[in-house]
Amino acid sequence: MSDRITREPVARLVFPREYVRKRVSGPWVNELTDVLKASQPKKPTKPEHFTAWPFPPIHVRPIGDTLEVIAGRHRVLAARQCGVTHVPCLIQARSDRDAYFDQLLSDLGHGLKLDHDLRDDALKTLARKFKVSASEIARRTRLSLASVSRIVRGVQYVHGAHVRARAKPGHGVRRSRGAPTSSRIKTSLGPEPATHEPPPVIATWSPIMFVRQLEALTIEFTKHRADIDAALEAAGRSLRVSADFAAWLTEHVA
Repeated sequence: MSDRITREPVARLVFPREYVRKRVSGPWVNELTDVLKASQPKKPTKPEHFTAWPFPPIHVRPIGDTLEVIAGRHRVLAARQCGVTHVPCLIQARSDRDAYFDQLLSDLGHGLKLDHDLRDDALKTLARKFKVSASEIARRTRLSLASVSRIVRGVQYVHGAHVRARAKPGHGVRRSRGAPTSSRIKTSLGPEPATHEPPPVIATWSPIMFVRQLEALTIEFTKHRADIDAALEAAGRSLRVSADFAAWLTEHVA
């Protein structure tokens, strides 16, 4: 049964307790439902009229007498909404670790976009609960090793300085000797810039938008070399540019 695509009863499919995507998107389920109805040879009025399946097979793993959904929860819900009784399933034996990793790769690769908070939580779960190394996570997700390591450690990039996320009150704070608690407090981050704001998120920009915006902000970023380096790193990751083009950007922009 393993590693084969077969049509399985929808009633046999179950959802895992731990999901990368915490919530179901109702609008996305409705959109998939419309696509499923429109793809049928004739207008469906009964469940048996649904003979065509326009989506990839549901990725599942056997758990006892049931099949646990790894990837395809919204497709399963759309099938149930239409009254479909059987759907194509890719059945593979997977451990808890591999099943969770497959969930993340599926959500990153296609379908409904996964926001960065859910992605970061999933990376932390892989590293802390399933003991996956940062290098393996970076290799399989195609994220940079530095980014994965920073996310797993709970470190954020703020105003050119790395700080621990969700730090306890008073963490990283030094007080002058003899100074009262409420006065002359210095932080380990140094003085905060008065007007400088963090650079905009560019990982999801189109190539043309990125180049135009980078040119417009070159003068401002010249004073903040760390921001330029972060922008170039994000450019190489999102645009997947060649090493020669990345070198050209560094020479002519930075």
